Amino acid sequence: MKFNNILKEEKEGKTIPLTNMDRKLLNLLQKEKIDPKKIGDILLFLNDVLVITDEDLIVRLTKLYHFNWKPGMFECDAIREDDCIEDFSDMKKGIISLGEEPYPPTIKALSQNLDIDPIFIEENWAGSIGRTETWLPEYSILQPLKFYKGQGRSYMESRMYAVARGSDQAYDAAYSRVREDWEENGASWFSEQFIEPFTEVSYEWVANEAEGRAHDDAANAGDEEDMREELGVTTDYNSYMDDMGFVKEDIVKTLTQIQEAEFKRDEIEKEKILLEKEIETLGGDIEYDDDNPNHTEFSE
Repeated sequence: MKFNNILKEEKEGKTIPLTNMDRKLLNLLQKEKIDPKKIGDILLFLNDVLVITDEDLIVRLTKLYHFNWKPGMFECDAIREDDCIEDFSDMKKGIISLGEEPYPPTIKALSQNLDIDPIFIEENWAGSIGRTETWLPEYSILQPLKFYKGQGRSYMESRMYAVARGSDQAYDAAYSRVREDWEENGASWFSEQFIEPFTEVSYEWVANEAEGRAHDDAANAGDEEDMREELGVTTDYNSYMDDMGFVKEDIVKTLTQIQEAEFKRDEIEKEKILLEKEIETLGGDIEYDDDNPNHTEFSE
């Protein structure tokens, strides 16, 4: 946000001549009793009530009203009649800069860094610099043409900044903020990518934690079906049980075939024994001479 025209006028001098339009608009601000110290209220009135969309004009009127407003305007009485300024109607020139304004160094640094007039930087919190904790001052940057409607009125859009004096103070402030978030919200408050480089695995803790959880789960477990549901293995278990059923059927078939084969074997053994007994009954042992066969023994 650069206000080239106003910055040029400030370099040429601390005061500028007022136009008739300047005086009329400044009188409107005064009649509505807009607080000259609250830059946001001035900007809101110029933009939302007077509907001024020229950024240079908004900046010009804001600075004129802020630096030239006098206590007692429109409240003149007989006692202060001589030195009372009734309104802006007779003002020929107006102050737009006090030179080295009494802005704190943080606002000056932020103004130079962002190239924004310090009048549009508001301090939200002064910060707190301590031995154990460091909290940076926070500022909002008012933007003359950034407004939005909500709940029947307009709101100004602003950007927030925290300002540190040097890298050491920035480090201390970051450390304080991280420690507070850690103590209040725990590790879940941070992303894994942020925590991982600073984390060491305690395998002893992991083992104890796993054992403790296992005991708790076992104590609170229901029947086997509930345990399988909790472990997420119900589908696999049912599939294995189906396979086991098929295997059992195959085993029963195989055992039946084995029993039938054994029965047939026993029957053959019985027939063999009967045949051997018949042979013994017919004549005892029979010897054969393959070279000189003589079967006269059985001729009869």
